[in-house]
Amino acid sequence: MKKEVRIRNCVIGSGLPKIVVPVCCRTEAEALRDAEQAVSAGADMVEFRADAFERAEDPEACVQLTEKIRKAVKDLPLLFTFRSAREGGLCQVSPETYGEITACAVRSGFADLVDVEQESDGAAGLVRLAGEHTVPVVMSFHDFRKTPPAPDLLRRLKDMEQAGASVAKIACMPECSADAAAVLGASAEAYRTLGIPHVLISMGETGAASRLSAEVFGSAFTFGRLPGGGSAPGQPDAEELRRELERIHEIRAKGGHIFLTGFMGTGKSTVSNAIHEGFGRQLIEMDGQIEREQKRSISDIFSKDGEAAFRDMETCLLAGLYDCPPSVISCGGGAVLRPGNIALMKAMGRIVLLTAEPETVLERVRINAGKRPLLQNRMSPEGIASLMEQRRESYERAADLVIGTDGKSPGQIAAEIIRSL
Repeated sequence: MKKEVRIRNCVIGSGLPKIVVPVCCRTEAEALRDAEQAVSAGADMVEFRADAFERAEDPEACVQLTEKIRKAVKDLPLLFTFRSAREGGLCQVSPETYGEITACAVRSGFADLVDVEQESDGAAGLVRLAGEHTVPVVMSFHDFRKTPPAPDLLRRLKDMEQAGASVAKIACMPECSADAAAVLGASAEAYRTLGIPHVLISMGETGAASRLSAEVFGSAFTFGRLPGGGSAPGQPDAEELRRELERIHEIRAKGGHIFLTGFMGTGKSTVSNAIHEGFGRQLIEMDGQIEREQKRSISDIFSKDGEAAFRDMETCLLAGLYDCPPSVISCGGGAVLRPGNIALMKAMGRIVLLTAEPETVLERVRINAGKRPLLQNRMSPEGIASLMEQRRESYERAADLVIGTDGKSPGQIAAEIIRSL
């Protein structure tokens, strides 16, 4: 069971994602003004970004301002953060000064949580000190240049948990939409496997969905800025963020998606259409959607861009379904070959695997074999069976429900799926 972090009137890791509003100001007067505005804007937590303060290098001055912000935010939890320059901070200090400032915040008793950068020289000592003072640690890592691969993100989050963090946080910059989608998949997987709450953010406009979809993919909190403020690229307005989180929560309350997976020719398109017509669910056919967006055929995408590029397109399409009403999605035959895609689907609904015998598949796909690039040189029961066996383990591992389609009408299969789910 995932461990929650309870601070004052806030439970991190339970319910709607908490909205953190950063106070990132140069002067004391501006900081206190923004702290009060954060309360008015409906923040669940306030973050004091001490590295923005004009006296940031003075530990005593930082503590004094922390005390004043503590009073200004009333009963809201206060997170103390001194972000180092190498991770996007606004003040260049030595590792020793960074450690001294953070330690003073821990000892002061005015900070409810403290941010400790995972790669700081004294991270282990700061975590021990925070434990001695019963101050939860948000252990963080930021990469403003790129997005590490999903396995690296998950490994880093796990390392934070093992290091004693109460909350594990990573923010990274996407180079393309596929990077942002991969972060969402990693977040969904972290929610399933991590023992502590986590925050996983894709920065900038490209990664905006990671802030809005925090509830769907498991992030415990997300950051919203005050008008004219903010502490990182892509932070939305706090009040608008609240409305969007509540809108997505209402959509999720209506139920999740049904993802139909399986080898080509197992009936995904016809069964999804039967569910659409018979049970009123919105229909999304992934291959068709990608063809419309790209304005070219799947075969053309495979031949000119390669399979990896097509799989990126599938991942981006899946990631964008977080705020759609409950739908039935006919997935491409290879969609579940990426672990991140499975995590995305399971975060948003249930995965149904449709199966059929190779002879049935051959009969169904023979009429449009030219549109099946993966079946080139495999148009026989033996060739199809060979490819099916290569994918069988991935299909079965992903599935919440397995339905055989041989000898059944689309309507019968649709009714069986709805009844079973």
